Amino acid sequence: MAGGVAGLSISGSYGSDRGDSRFDASTALTFGFGNPVTGVGIQPGLSITSFRDFGASGYLSFGLHKMFQTSEAGIYSVALNISHLAPWGDAKRLKPGASLVGSYLTSFGSNLALVSIGLGTDMNDRRAVQGIVGIGMGLGASYAVGIGQVGNRTALGLTSSPAWLSGGSVSVSLNHDWKTRDTRLAVDLARSFNLFGN
Repeated sequence: MAGGVAGLSISGSYGSDRGDSRFDASTALTFGFGNPVTGVGIQPGLSITSFRDFGASGYLSFGLHKMFQTSEAGIYSVALNISHLAPWGDAKRLKPGASLVGSYLTSFGSNLALVSIGLGTDMNDRRAVQGIVGIGMGLGASYAVGIGQVGNRTALGLTSSPAWLSGGSVSVSLNHDWKTRDTRLAVDLARSFNLFGN
């Protein structure tokens, strides 16, 4: 998140949970401060974990982000995020977790491509360390596809940023946990806002 920008996202998913098929959604509000290019970007956030009883469960998060452009070939970045801080409601059952991810952004012609690799403990209830690998590719100005692996879970996704959303995006993804055989369909809506209007 760039300095002076706020991001709002809503994520809904449908899938099996302990043998029960159900739909639920969560939302997150994130704020960007600082400058990750000349200094360090700072990113506090607030997450509401369920729409079934909105506001009854959630947590805070805090992130740091640094970008390095070593040449015209691409941009490197590293991000550290700590989640499940000061949890309330059902979120109290989970301890804080963290992730550290390095990314490389480059281009193929007019299309951007992103590769991310990292480690995290905030993607599972046991807080065990899991590997993170993701590859994304832009398809023109309005679409992107991606594939990612976090621990035992594989995700395939398509993101669209049509002009009529004025900077917003819609993502649809299908992910599968190879250990628990849990499969989920997720839809994510995201929109960023300039906090200072310039």
